[in-house]
Parts: sequence; C-alpha cells; structure tokens
Amino acid sequence: MATSVFAQDQFKYTTIAHSGHHYCSPLSPDKAAELLAALQLPLDALVLDAGCGKAGLLRDLLKSQPVRGVGVDINPHFLAEAADAWAASNPGDERLTLIDSKAEHHSLPANGYDAILCVGSTHALGGFERCLAIFKQWLKPGGTLLMGEGYWKQGPSDKYLAVLGATEDELTSHAENAERAVAHGYRLRAMAASGDNEWDQ
Repeated sequence: MATSVFAQDQFKYTTIAHSGHHYCSPLSPDKAAELLAALQLPLDALVLDAGCGKAGLLRDLLKSQPVRGVGVDINPHFLAEAADAWAASNPGDERLTLIDSKAEHHSLPANGYDAILCVGSTHALGGFERCLAIFKQWLKPGGTLLMGEGYWKQGPSDKYLAVLGATEDELTSHAENAERAVAHGYRLRAMAASGDNEWDQ
C-alpha cells in the first residue's frame, strides 16, 4: 500500500480571490492617492505596512514620496507578487523591504516607525483595538497611522449576521471607529470611507 501526504496551501483561496487586484482592500487609485498625500511624511521616513498583502499601497507611497517601506505579511504568494512588481517598475530601488512573518513577530527598528499603514488587515494583529494599542508603541513620538477598518453602515439584522457568521459587536460605526482611536491618544487628521463602487470593484 502506498501512502501519500499532501500539504494544503492555506493561502490558495485568498490568493485567487485577490488576483488582479492592486490593493487587497476596497480602495480606488484616486482614494489611495488622496490618503497617501495626506500623510505628509518627512524625507527618508520609515513606514511599516502591517498585513501588507501585495503591498500595493506601500509601493504607491514609495513611488510618490522619498520614504522607505517595510511590508510584512504571511502570504508568500502576495509577497512574491509585490517583490516582482516593485523590481519591474523600480529596478535597483532598494527602499522596499518585504518580510514573510506575522506582523507582531517581525523585528522592530530600534527607534520605531515614522508611519504605519494597516488598511483592511487589523485582523492580522487581533483586531482594531489591539492594533491601536500596539501601533502606539511601534510609532515614533508624533508618528502617523493610516488605518482602514470595517464598520456597520446600519445596524445589521440577525439574518445578515447569520450569513456572515458574525456578531454585531465585531464592528462599530464609522464615527465610533474614529472615537476609539482618539480614546487611545491619536489625533484625527482625516477620515474617508470606501464607496459602493470600490466594494464592487
């Protein structure tokens, strides 16, 4: 009798679902450009993208501003795609570092980060509240956080929650997300919400 062992690729379906997408979240190029322009980062700033996926947002930032970026994710397919795309469009540019690791296990720079991006990936560190607390420790004093989190546009019905396999307390409103960040000591600089067209795309 022959015995075979097959390894399941845990990232197979999310990789397929995000194929053809520059961002792994509902962002249009115009919305992303507005958000990145609002960061107002200093020359040579060090920026972390936690749960970066294909690092689409981080790569866009590096193309538009003279900063350095560290993208951390556990999906090797996304990281390979990001590395290939960066090398193809920016040959010889070594400002982007990609790390295959859980965000909380990557090596932190001694002086912290000037900015952190975490758009649509707060689950990578245990949720919105935990990210707010952890990033406060990882940022330099006066550092900037760009965070994207889901929210309820209206109170969800029991049927809706059943389809999602979710509970109502997993998300709050858009305004409450901002209030929670302020409660952690952040100063709100700008807010934006993904539109229906961005979700459709």
